[in-house]
Amino acid sequence: MRRIYLGGWFERGRPVVTLRRPGLMRHVPQGAPGGGYDMARPRRPAVPYRTCCVPPNLTQLSWEASG
Repeated sequence: MRRIYLGGWFERGRPVVTLRRPGLMRHVPQGAPGGGYDMARPRRPAVPYRTCCVPPNLTQLSWEASG
């Protein structure tokens, strides 16, 4: 986490931003290293995973050549 913030940030009691899920969105005084505020920010919702784009009827094609 220290790589994200500027040098001396925590020693000066500066705030940090923490990504949180809904329901845990309150800011926490003295929750950051050095005594600064821990500021809550909502996480982005996960992108739905798509397994395949092939319609189900194409998975059972007959490969026999028509005559």
